Amino acid sequence: MTSNLPGHEIVEQGLLDIRLGKKTEYSYLLYSASSRMQNIGISLEGEEPDDASVKAFRILESKLGNSAHSAFNAMNRQLLSFIKASEKYK
Repeated sequence: MTSNLPGHEIVEQGLLDIRLGKKTEYSYLLYSASSRMQNIGISLEGEEPDDASVKAFRILESKLGNSAHSAFNAMNRQLLSFIKASEKYK
């Protein structure tokens, strides 16, 4: 993985969580973008959970309460930045 790409921290954490079988906001966020991840050459282990995006948000909501919306949107923007940058280097 290219650590100089924007958003790489979220992707690295999500991939680690998936490998360890952890159900976290990071792993669910990656699953919610699994087809785009696959398009840039990153396959996710296991089966994509239903409503991965909703599950990611619910975890954030349980941790952050009303701040979950902004955190969720920020994480999505970071993931999208990583994907777009990776597409340029593909």
